[in-house]
Amino acid sequence: MRFTLDDIRRIAGNFVEALDKVGIETLDDVADRSGSRKGKAFRVGEDRITFRYEELQSEFPFANGDCYSVCYVIGEGKWKSIPIELRVNDEPGVAMVFLRADRLVDGYQPIFPYKQFVDTDENIYQMSVKDDNGTFNWALDRLRGLSIGVNNYHGRKNAKTSGGGSSRGRKGRR
Repeated sequence: MRFTLDDIRRIAGNFVEALDKVGIETLDDVADRSGSRKGKAFRVGEDRITFRYEELQSEFPFANGDCYSVCYVIGEGKWKSIPIELRVNDEPGVAMVFLRADRLVDGYQPIFPYKQFVDTDENIYQMSVKDDNGTFNWALDRLRGLSIGVNNYHGRKNAKTSGGGSSRGRKGRR
């Protein structure tokens, strides 16, 4: 499935609305839903939101510790597509928002800096990363920014992008 900026905005809006509706505001809330490696999911119309936990062990400091993922999933089985994913690794404080769109979106960069990785529908895999005190709230703010159109397309497929976003303090893990 090919995702335009309008699709990403709509999906991000559905994502934010669904998380608000079930009270997902902090990383602790995500951890509660991610009980097992498979995690729990809930429906958003025909789509669903999934929660997953992984314990990472790597030689790279940013890839160690508890990692939580929250994904917006469209379709089932071999037709499944994940246009937006939030990932937070609490111990080193790394937060990421991954998305797939048919053009680069401001504030996002290709996952691989030297080559754009595209899916079969020609969506570019891209991300926004906060690797210094990255929190779930930062990722949620990035998602909200997508939903209200703060981010826009770059005019060129190979345009450079920059990160950004803010972090809002809350009690518990963020």
